[in-house]
Amino acid sequence: MDYSEFFSKNLPATVEMPAGLRADTARIFSVTNAVPQAIDAALYAEAMSSALAREAQTLAGYPGMKGHEGLRGLIAAELKDKRGADVDIEDIFLSDGAGGAIRKLVDAFIDAGDIVLAEEFTYSGTLNMLLSKRAEVIHVESDAEGMNPDALEAEIKKLAAGGRKPKFIYTISVYQNPSGSTLSLERRERMLEIAAEHNIPILENESYADFRIDGDPLPPSMLGMDDNGLVIYISSYTKLLGCGLRVGFAVAPQQVQDVLT
Repeated sequence: MDYSEFFSKNLPATVEMPAGLRADTARIFSVTNAVPQAIDAALYAEAMSSALAREAQTLAGYPGMKGHEGLRGLIAAELKDKRGADVDIEDIFLSDGAGGAIRKLVDAFIDAGDIVLAEEFTYSGTLNMLLSKRAEVIHVESDAEGMNPDALEAEIKKLAAGGRKPKFIYTISVYQNPSGSTLSLERRERMLEIAAEHNIPILENESYADFRIDGDPLPPSMLGMDDNGLVIYISSYTKLLGCGLRVGFAVAPQQVQDVLT
């Protein structure tokens, strides 16, 4: 049977990836997957057994829409301890990886023709989601310290001169994919000032923050530095624990969560 006549007329647009990014390319090096040989099956089995012994009875009922309360409490504690962000667990919702949270937010925010500002190069998965919604993605000059705030402000002012305004600024602020850059403290402060001045939300993706092994401490998250409720925060345990687990989360005000599907 040909199902094409039954499909919704509002399906996302098809996005063609450049040849060098396709999965069938002859050679592709990816750092987005965990290394199978690094998975300690015995340790995972022990952890799962311990968790089930403690939490098995909670599996009888449906969890709340935001996800397991205990895990959200752990996330809140981790954000305060490691990323300088003091958040209420009710502002946290769980998702199927960081990508699941990004998809929900893109669906909630983006209409065809909307503008999103992102780093000069950005994660192809998010770019795919934005383009499939027919967003216009403007890539802002970036370097080893992340997105250039002066270039960001120039783009915003240029758009404003034409009566246009971005829906949000998207940044991978720690170990940026694909550049590996980390947004400096000074640039975080300046970006927050610019976003506040122009009333533009920031989607901060810190999915790689747990990868730090040594070196200088990371600057605090923009979520933790934000005094104006501008930052929606996205992260994940997927890369740390194993991609197949798909454990992601976002921090967003209830007003935003109310419109997520």
